[in-house]
Amino acid sequence: MAVVASRVNGANLTPLSKADETTTDPQNSELSMTPKPELKIPVIDFDHVGRNSLKRKYTIDRIREASEKLGFFQLINHGIPVSVLEEMKDGVRRFHEQETELKKYPRPD
Repeated sequence: MAVVASRVNGANLTPLSKADETTTDPQNSELSMTPKPELKIPVIDFDHVGRNSLKRKYTIDRIREASEKLGFFQLINHGIPVSVLEEMKDGVRRFHEQETELKKYPRPD
C-alpha cells in the first residue's frame, strides 16, 4: 500500500519505489480498493555517477527523459545534506507566504 504524497490535476503523485495498486487518500482515511490513476515519479540514483562513465550516461538519459515526459523527478544519493534541503524548503515556504506585492520585486539583502 502506498500513501498518496500529493496530487496534480487530480492525479496522485507517488514515487516509483513506493507505488502500489491501492492507495490511502489522506483526505479520506478509508482504504480504497479501486486503483486510482497515478503519475509515477521517476527515482534517479546518483550513486556511482562520478566514478562510472556508463552509469553517468544512463543517468543523464533518465534525467532527460523524465524532464521531457513528466517535467520532474526524484534524485537519491545526491550527497546534498538534509540540513541544506530543509533550509531551501524553508526559504521557498517563506517566499510564498509573503504578500503578493513583496514577491514581485527582488530586494537587496
